[in-house]
Amino acid sequence: MKKTQVVIVGLYTYINVAPRILHPLVDRMDGVKAHTIFYKNYTANVFDLPSVKEEEIFVDTIKQLNPDVVGISLNSPYVLIAKRLTELIKKYTSAIVVWGGVGPTISPEDHIKLTDIICIGEGERALEELVTAVRDGKDYKNIKNLWVNDGSKVIKNTQGPLIQDLDYLPFAEYGNEDMYFIERNELSKVDPELDHSILYIQSTRGCPYSCSFCVETMYHGIYKGLGKFVRRRSVGNIIKEIHSHLNRPGNRKNWVYFIDEVFGSAPEFMDEFAPRYKKEVGLPFDVLYHPKSLKVRTIGKLVEAGVKEINFGIQTGSDKIRNDVFTRPGTNTEIIELTKEISKNNINIRYDIILDNDFETKETLKECINLILQLPKPVTFNTFS
Repeated sequence: MKKTQVVIVGLYTYINVAPRILHPLVDRMDGVKAHTIFYKNYTANVFDLPSVKEEEIFVDTIKQLNPDVVGISLNSPYVLIAKRLTELIKKYTSAIVVWGGVGPTISPEDHIKLTDIICIGEGERALEELVTAVRDGKDYKNIKNLWVNDGSKVIKNTQGPLIQDLDYLPFAEYGNEDMYFIERNELSKVDPELDHSILYIQSTRGCPYSCSFCVETMYHGIYKGLGKFVRRRSVGNIIKEIHSHLNRPGNRKNWVYFIDEVFGSAPEFMDEFAPRYKKEVGLPFDVLYHPKSLKVRTIGKLVEAGVKEINFGIQTGSDKIRNDVFTRPGTNTEIIELTKEISKNNINIRYDIILDNDFETKETLKECINLILQLPKPVTFNTFS
């Protein structure tokens, strides 16, 4: 029996958690075969448009795979590129094309005009149901989280519940023989991420804070009443994923970077994580936090586990802008006290700061400089504009 062919397309980043989870999620379904195309990569906010040759490679690859369903994961800067790829897919195959990611989630009315289906919010359950329907020849127009462009009208389905058990999801896939990488006018089936020393792990979903500049704030509204928003994988599941990489022949991973908006702070989680990670993994690791979620006890557990760097946002040196404009609780005094506590343990700190925002004045910039001068040295920033 012919398998239903599904192609996942990731745009402009090889470190793309969504396609790397969706690939094994779909591939473990009965009667389904998954493939993933990573179309272009970038290392900064500036990216090159695809070349004519790269577009030709994409067309040749999609024609060869001849998919029944194509899922494109995209952010807002790549809408026109996704539109072009969708046109090519529709020209050379009979595939249904579904878009997902931040762009379709925050501006669905604009995105649904350009494709067959969009997925709003989490896509795993919706994609499973869509692929099942296509495989079985059944109707797919009433699947939760999906908007379906039916030609004369758009069917706007309601949101389904959030996935509460994150251990249900497969580990992000690397080095799969059915992955394709298009960059620099070449097609490769060698996963470049296997050559990097840093292993990126997502252990949670959802952020408890509602900073006005962050997309997570919009997610809070979309998923209100649909289940617990902040969810965490079990410690055992996290360690098992790390081991799946460390046990790979030729493994080069020697550092773990947890990409969660806010890493663990619940006492019961940290009490289990710290000793198990130290004993069963033992690699240095970096984490991200909100200053308000970093307590002395949490810092102690991170030290026990072997943390090397903590990244958190100060965003501005003005308490007023931080609290009233960015709706981000916290004061400069609290930040200074926190950094002193972290530095006692010889942990590196990296700060997020937003440059040239419209609310800064000469006086608030002076406050920012004064704050920076009081931070432990060296001072390292991720800057945003």
